Amino acid sequence: MRDYKLDKNTSPSLTFNLPKLKSNYINLEFELDTSIVYKNKNEIAFLPVSKLAYLIKNQLLSSENLTKIYLERIKKYNEDLNVIVTLTEKIAIEQAKKADQEIRNGVYRGFLHGIPYGIKDLASYPNHPTTWGAEPYKNQTFNEKGVDVVINIDAEGEEEWEGSVTVEKNGVELSKTVKGTQEQVEKMLENWVAEME
Repeated sequence: MRDYKLDKNTSPSLTFNLPKLKSNYINLEFELDTSIVYKNKNEIAFLPVSKLAYLIKNQLLSSENLTKIYLERIKKYNEDLNVIVTLTEKIAIEQAKKADQEIRNGVYRGFLHGIPYGIKDLASYPNHPTTWGAEPYKNQTFNEKGVDVVINIDAEGEEEWEGSVTVEKNGVELSKTVKGTQEQVEKMLENWVAEME
């Protein structure tokens, strides 16, 4: 590492990329192991994502059922933990059903397909509060969906980011989708949103 010569024009490292491997494909198709079929909801709730992904991909557990398990836990424990600002239960169930249907139709999008997730409430979603984690903004809503980002990794391990954002201007919804590196996508969308303001 110290043999690598840096000059004054070398940019600092902003990302960490592992060396390319011949294949980044992860095969989640294993022989069926009936010992991994779980019945207890509490046991399922604490499984690592790798096992949940296997169960969902192989239709041993539906995304809808997994989502309902987590929603039940949120309702049970959030009063004491106070970690959820806005629970979007209806959206979560709709997205889970959509993922299940895609998987049944043979469309598997990857390791996180069908895995429920939470988003910090800095992201906006139409008709839902976006508090930015601050009391003065508890009733703030935007009529726009936050930025969507999809990361595609090709066979050679190259990342291509695709980001889209929708804003409302003069009562009209305008959308922009761009592709490139992470930095390019972030900059292009940031510039476009600024132009729309």
